[in-house]
Amino acid sequence: MVKAILRHQLLKKRAQQVADPLPLIEGICSHIQQHSITTVAAYAPTETEPGGGRMLLDALREVTPTLYLPATTSQHQMVWGEYLGPDSLTIGAFHIPEPSNATHPSSILATCGLVLVPGLACTPTGIRLGRGGGFYDRALSGINRARTCIAVVLHPWEVLDEIPFEPHDIVMDLIFTAEGTISCQKDV
Repeated sequence: MVKAILRHQLLKKRAQQVADPLPLIEGICSHIQQHSITTVAAYAPTETEPGGGRMLLDALREVTPTLYLPATTSQHQMVWGEYLGPDSLTIGAFHIPEPSNATHPSSILATCGLVLVPGLACTPTGIRLGRGGGFYDRALSGINRARTCIAVVLHPWEVLDEIPFEPHDIVMDLIFTAEGTISCQKDV
């Protein structure tokens, strides 16, 4: 299946579904606490993305001392800033909340124990389908995977058996859903 068609189908279903974000948020926060993770990078979920909008950010801020969020640049890169509460966000180029203090390059992700990335789907082997801009694939390339865990946040129905894979795609370590955490069994 072509990625563009799959994206369209998943976005349509996501817009029609309403899910309770609390089990997902509790699972992510529990993982952070169990692994004593002190620095996390995440993103500001939109209302249709898993995580309940700002609910995820506020919960993460309670369980980790440092929470970074991305902002996009005109060069299709990401820079990162610390989430200091809702007043620290502005609306970015893609109409997504971004930190107004974003000045760190993506190399700051090397200091994170966990990086949460958005996605539209993922396979149990860690192949993620994003929105197609490649922002996260570029930002995450070169991350030391022994030190930093990369996880996608999804609705349970977005875990699929198959997604087209391209060589530049970054493979996920974990999938967080409201039904639990999946450790990706990489075969790519």
